[in-house]
Amino acid sequence: LIFKLVMVNVELRNYKATVMPYLQLSKCVQVVNPIIDNGRIISASYVEIYLNSIDLDVINMQYKSERHICTDVEFALKGYLPRWFTDLAYKYFYDKTTLKGKDKVKYALAKAKLNSLYGMCVQKPVRDLLEEDFTTGEYVIKERDERDEYNKAVKRKGSILPYAWGVICTSISARNLFLLGSCVDTQNGGIWAYSDTDSVFATKWNKTKLEYYNQRCLDLLRANGYDSVGYEGSTYCLGTAVSEVEDIFTEFRTLGAKRYSCRKECDGELKITVAGVPKKTGALCLEN
Repeated sequence: LIFKLVMVNVELRNYKATVMPYLQLSKCVQVVNPIIDNGRIISASYVEIYLNSIDLDVINMQYKSERHICTDVEFALKGYLPRWFTDLAYKYFYDKTTLKGKDKVKYALAKAKLNSLYGMCVQKPVRDLLEEDFTTGEYVIKERDERDEYNKAVKRKGSILPYAWGVICTSISARNLFLLGSCVDTQNGGIWAYSDTDSVFATKWNKTKLEYYNQRCLDLLRANGYDSVGYEGSTYCLGTAVSEVEDIFTEFRTLGAKRYSCRKECDGELKITVAGVPKKTGALCLEN
């Protein structure tokens, strides 16, 4: 299901415990009186946003509203992606896993191919058509029939993979990230400090919940005819959460999405991740 969700007097159920509020201001069609934290909606008098049923699972967990309704509902039959596509994805995952630490060039190529399968699903099929007013130098967006333009786009030879695949896979990955975050042991002082697209940074984990999460990933993989990859005494499985020795931090501080600094236990060096800033030279500028 894909639909427009309309909510009145919406707010987070638990602001302090919610590190990553799901509703993004930039994705909304219309918002009235929003309270925003790092681009995420904490509360609002009115929200309109297009979603799918997977997104709604997370929103129901995080938010409460006085009233809500779904409009503009469209639906399609649900099923697995075609076998030729998942076989290729699994092959690239196998290649990437078995080439790590061996051949840097072949590893980088395998990783790029694997990542590109997703990237080719999320190219925007209908882009804004901009027209320039040569008198003022300003640009305006030309009005078009988006449905007609979309139908033209999918017929072009360059439109290889369906945009809907990317939308649904993104939502599944986002939901999995929140399921992983729920494995943080907040009952015993654990703190969910930060998340990236495929990782959760936290101080304590509920090992039982984490094992269940990983086992579920493996069960789903096997149910679709695949399995983990064994390589040099280690086992690698698509979707499971793993923490390497180099992932243990002694210090961590974030200023929001794609802006954080840390020290790793393995070397004690200050490292940063800031969008648009080179990691090595940027860290040197902080003078330890």
